[in-house]
Amino acid sequence: MSHTPFYGSELTVADCEMLALTRVDPALRVAESLLFTRKWFDYRGHHPVQATYLFAHEYAQAVRRAYAQQKDVRKIGDVKGFDVESLFESRELTAMWRARQAFDAIGCRYEYGLDFIMKRFCERGWRVFPRPNQLYAEEVILDVRDAWNAHCKAVMQLAKHERFLAPNFAGHPDQIAYQSWQIAQVKTRGGNRAMLIARLLQEHVLTEQAVAAEFGDSVLAQAKRFVL
Repeated sequence: MSHTPFYGSELTVADCEMLALTRVDPALRVAESLLFTRKWFDYRGHHPVQATYLFAHEYAQAVRRAYAQQKDVRKIGDVKGFDVESLFESRELTAMWRARQAFDAIGCRYEYGLDFIMKRFCERGWRVFPRPNQLYAEEVILDVRDAWNAHCKAVMQLAKHERFLAPNFAGHPDQIAYQSWQIAQVKTRGGNRAMLIARLLQEHVLTEQAVAAEFGDSVLAQAKRFVL
């Protein structure tokens, strides 16, 4: 239930701060405090440097997936992609940082948004995959935002990090925000609300206390009857 390790995930806070201070424009760093309350929940525990490494990793994987689907899966091993390890020595660092921030501002999971953009470019006849500086154009990000919102309405989105599991709830602001977000997702859906809540209880997404506080004890009791 936690993130698969990626290059940069083991960096200390001191390491991250050094890279940010020496390699990233101060104007770009200013926005990070606001983004921490907007980005997808799994990324909220990452330093912005780690988040950018993760975004670069997901970008490289999205290019490989797109190549396999649009061109030749047999030659996917030949795809050079993006050199994640050299990110902070790359001329594309600023573009990658800006693209990651654009995704964080709309709360989109990196993998979903990047796959959407790759598909969008291919459908419009592009013969090469978009570079980092093409990922955060306003039109592109607005399309990603709309697609992500529609996807969230169609499919319940669950955080993968174990700190968002109900048994690990400790009242951290990120955990409270996640519970509130899931409750809002429940409210936007029709059908049997108790069955949906039961699923979220069974998967340890919502705490019983959050369900009772928002929907009442009777709905909680009804939901618990559906839990296997």
